[in-house]
Amino acid sequence: AEEGGMSELAWQIGEAALAYARVVTLAPNHLDARLLLASLHQQLGRPNKALEVLSGKSRVIDYKMRIML
Repeated sequence: AEEGGMSELAWQIGEAALAYARVVTLAPNHLDARLLLASLHQQLGRPNKALEVLSGKSRVIDYKMRIML
């Protein structure tokens, strides 16, 4: 049950990351959205993606493809 719970949590974090990625795409200067998206990537074990988000070098397509994997 615990393993399934972690899987559900990872899915929810991934969904949240997708939503914040959309916000960052629509409002690239939205600092709070960038910080939260970077934090979500950290939680998903993607520190490099977190740095890309903070530096402004990533794209939503990248988020969507990598989060869904």
